[in-house]
Amino acid sequence: MKPHIDFSLAKGNSAGQTGHLREKMPGVTAWIDSLREAFGKEMVDQMIRTGLRKGTFWAVENGLVVGQPPTDVLEKHRAGFPSPVASVEIPEKTHPEPVIDRRWPS
Repeated sequence: MKPHIDFSLAKGNSAGQTGHLREKMPGVTAWIDSLREAFGKEMVDQMIRTGLRKGTFWAVENGLVVGQPPTDVLEKHRAGFPSPVASVEIPEKTHPEPVIDRRWPS
């Protein structure tokens, strides 16, 4: 199954996108903020943009994926989430299945 990857969340600097990422990925945004403080906002933002373009930057948190993480990373992340439960009930059979005689006539 191919993962759903939302690249729009990583593009641009609109307040809505940044706020959304901060709410959905608090650990990742805190880590990025610490990198910005240590190395400067312009440098870190440029590295993230370049990494997203080249496939060398990715982040996964709380079911949200930004970039293109390796398959094993996605599988490990998905393992932490419960499997979806089917919401459709299968009705009980009200009559028996017909019997079909497939023997060659003698």
